[in-house]
Amino acid sequence: MVTQFGMSEVGSLAIDDGGFTGPDYSEELSEKIDQAIKNISDDCYLNALNILMTNRACLDRVADELTELETMTGDRLREIIAEYAEIPAKLAAV
Repeated sequence: MVTQFGMSEVGSLAIDDGGFTGPDYSEELSEKIDQAIKNISDDCYLNALNILMTNRACLDRVADELTELETMTGDRLREIIAEYAEIPAKLAAV
């Protein structure tokens, strides 16, 4: 994402993978790439953590039922989720 698609402040780069010896670029560029990857990873981690914390009651409810019954149909899962959040129509039909 960082080196191939330019999805960071590092910008779009055309880097040869270097074959057997690995890519050939400066230590400074390597540090920028590593930092950009870490920033993306940290942002995604925080986003996932926020989603889990926001939906903790729903997750606990699903976990409790799965602990008791061991299986759950998709319809039952959607029923539980619907108690906590609105399910978009296009997903409710799946």
